[in-house]
Amino acid sequence: MRKRNRKLMSILLTLSLLTALLAPMAAYAGTTYDPVTTKTYSSDTSGYSELGTFSIDIDPIQDDSSALIEVVDADGDTLNMSVADTVYDTYTNNPDYNNGVLVFTPKNVRTDSNGDQYCKSFLADLTMNTEAEGNEYKGWVKIFADVSDASEGELTVKITKASGQLVSGTVVVGKVTGGDVSAEVLSVDCMNDTGTNVTIRLTESVTGSFEESKKSVKLTLPSGFSWSNGDSDVISGAITLDTSTGYTNGVKTSDRDLFLSVDAKSTSKVILDITADIDVDESKASYGEVKASISGDTDMATSSLVVAEYGEYGATVSVEDATTVVAGMLDQEIGTIVVEEDSPGSLNDGNKTITLTLPANAKWYDYPDVDDSNITVNTTPVAVGNDGRIIKYNVTTASDDKSGKIEFKNGKVHLSCGETGDLKVKVGGSAGATGEATVATIEPAITVTANVTEVKIGMQEQAAGDIEIVEGMAEAINDDNDLIVELPSGVEFQGTPDVEVVEGDLDIETGNIDVDEGTLTIPVSGSSTTASKIKISNIEYRIDRTVAEGEIQVKIGGGAVNEVNDASEIEDLYDCSDSDGYNPSENNQDGDFKIDDDGIFPSVEWAAKVANAKCVTPADQTAIYKTVFTIGSATYTVNGVEKTMDVEPYIKNDRTYLPIRYAAYAAGITDANIMWNEADQSVIMIKGDRVVKMVIGDTTMYINGVAFTMDVAPEIVDPGRTMLPIRYVAQALGCEVTWDEATQSVTIN
Repeated sequence: MRKRNRKLMSILLTLSLLTALLAPMAAYAGTTYDPVTTKTYSSDTSGYSELGTFSIDIDPIQDDSSALIEVVDADGDTLNMSVADTVYDTYTNNPDYNNGVLVFTPKNVRTDSNGDQYCKSFLADLTMNTEAEGNEYKGWVKIFADVSDASEGELTVKITKASGQLVSGTVVVGKVTGGDVSAEVLSVDCMNDTGTNVTIRLTESVTGSFEESKKSVKLTLPSGFSWSNGDSDVISGAITLDTSTGYTNGVKTSDRDLFLSVDAKSTSKVILDITADIDVDESKASYGEVKASISGDTDMATSSLVVAEYGEYGATVSVEDATTVVAGMLDQEIGTIVVEEDSPGSLNDGNKTITLTLPANAKWYDYPDVDDSNITVNTTPVAVGNDGRIIKYNVTTASDDKSGKIEFKNGKVHLSCGETGDLKVKVGGSAGATGEATVATIEPAITVTANVTEVKIGMQEQAAGDIEIVEGMAEAINDDNDLIVELPSGVEFQGTPDVEVVEGDLDIETGNIDVDEGTLTIPVSGSSTTASKIKISNIEYRIDRTVAEGEIQVKIGGGAVNEVNDASEIEDLYDCSDSDGYNPSENNQDGDFKIDDDGIFPSVEWAAKVANAKCVTPADQTAIYKTVFTIGSATYTVNGVEKTMDVEPYIKNDRTYLPIRYAAYAAGITDANIMWNEADQSVIMIKGDRVVKMVIGDTTMYINGVAFTMDVAPEIVDPGRTMLPIRYVAQALGCEVTWDEATQSVTIN
């Protein structure tokens, strides 16, 4: 062959080879392995355990494939896999993915001491369904492996020697860790001498955490308490418990000890509830938390557990959300009164009662609502008495295995003037609850201060000190009402003082301020948003010769600060046309008390008192004053000058009764020397060196501490006025008393 021909042949062969190399080849899409679930195991888990599931995804499937499957621990050691238990199938049995057949063939099968077959690896063969070429194949694999000797860390499925569309790779299907068991009491109950039942939940952190042992878990109660009637319930997971004689589902009790006996470790993570009764030996048991110690062969997350509270019969009274209220005001909300049993059954049922009693300066407006748990209390209380202070609730069903709790909430009250500090409700009744609940702090509507000047009797245009009236809080002074400033008998305003708001934003009608002898009226047109201060200045007094030496006490009140005694405010609140004689309970409203013409608390008229002058010239003690009172008339005369009382004299048991204030005036005594003691219901009058004391309902009168007997006793009449037998009072104070039958009048000289 010629050289040229040989060269041509070489070129043709080269082109033929290049053409062959450029011919198309099969090109496969990506194959992925993904964990569907992963599981965690204890480092001492025994037997074959179910590992997490992983998926094989080929999209699209185009060929048959194969690979070698192994499971390795964190150190790379190959684990034994169960031949019988390992599962593989189309993913979730979904026909859309059923485009191939996956078969696992165990390699080098062996048999363990229990007769179970295992292998170190599987050969995975995936055969494509020919009619499904080009569709997605998805399968899942669940392997059971012996993790008892596995190192702590991840468990990994290892895929090698892959061909076709299966590729080499790894997927994490589990984790081995040092496991323990946690314990909790589902509900810590209060108990008394009758004991209680308790449920203790034990939870494995990983499969196999419970040890195989007669004392897998041991719970020991303190002295004075013992276990009985133990049992268990496996909430989730799989474990073999001891059911031999003396054990109930793995539980055995022996005095203070409770044992959980495990025959075989869990094959999946276990949650288990132990139930048992706690019995009490009251001669040894101590009140308070009942704490069980936890021990045994299982690693426990905690060494002790509070399983119950042990207490004697009784109840605790407390308050939630105490409020701030204002003295002299209607419709004041108080805090929630909470009554909690110290142990179940402490509060008796069978129509036994719980009473709520307000102090003398308060009356119920809205009865508290009831919110009870583990005990039943009727929701509609009944008034006790007719002074509006006491209500009672019936306990209809006592508590059983849990201590009862009762909340009395959303209660509202009316408050008299004058009292400040803590508002306490007394809890009592036949059910067994006792205590006091501080439901609110009472703030004064106003506080009053003044400068004090010196004045003399029998003179006009005498300068008195400035008076400052300070709100206790914003809105404490009511709008659309009057603030009243009243002087004592014998003292009158001379001219109209200057009145102004010097702090805050309270609105007063300065153009309508009025003076009537000893009374200054200040109309309030708008309440404040900031606590305000009113200043009264340029005050001048006209003082007659009856005024005693000493301080001149100015009283401040009126509907603006004494709402509870203002008829219009009361009528608006109760939606009634006339509050005189009105009783809320008779009109299907809360509160059983009678309101009279002088209000809800008629004996407390004034919100504050202050001295802004001092009389330094005493009244003429040698002067003679003739005072005439007529039975059934509110008008009386002093040296021929008519004056008016707020209650009429009357005759009872042949004795003439006069209101204390005017009886004292007739005897030449000023307000400063008249004292009322609410605690013992007594009145004291001082004139010169003589002190007279009388007690409501008592016929004994004391003069400078010496007891004298009267044939009648002082008394209180509507509207809350203290009435004294005038003859005894006048004579005790050195006055002469005469009676005129014709005119039905009594004269005191």
